[in-house]
Amino acid sequence: MGIIFAGYQFIISIQANKEQTSVAYILESQSDKLVEARLDLQKFWMNYPVGQITDKPGSHEVIDELAMSFIFPSGKAPNTDNLIRTVEFLDLIGTCVSALVCDKMIMEKHFGEYVSALSCLYQAPLKRLRTDQNLSNLGVSMKALLPKSTEC
Repeated sequence: MGIIFAGYQFIISIQANKEQTSVAYILESQSDKLVEARLDLQKFWMNYPVGQITDKPGSHEVIDELAMSFIFPSGKAPNTDNLIRTVEFLDLIGTCVSALVCDKMIMEKHFGEYVSALSCLYQAPLKRLRTDQNLSNLGVSMKALLPKSTEC
């Protein structure tokens, strides 16, 4: 009986650690630099009716062109810092979930919708950063936070 109780206590302890680690990452996501980066990436799309053009013929190309013009404006320095900062943090969280250190349900509920929108809206710039900047793993681990039925 003691072994069963010890095993149960161990499992409860592991889950509690996962939850504490998850909460720590959620709190870290509220740091000034990460909030500023996320808001900058979201602010750009406030001027466009993304919800109205999604799923219409050619909408993916339009969204890709808009995202590319924002991240890589012609004649100006690229706006890659906030995208890279945000995606690298989400990759860290995705790795935490994949390694079973963070609680998947908590992280997916907190970050899943944002990761879904980010990965769809910034699909083209992410692809370019992976190839042109030798950031081949950028955005790969954050996919662990996506709900299973996510499509762009």
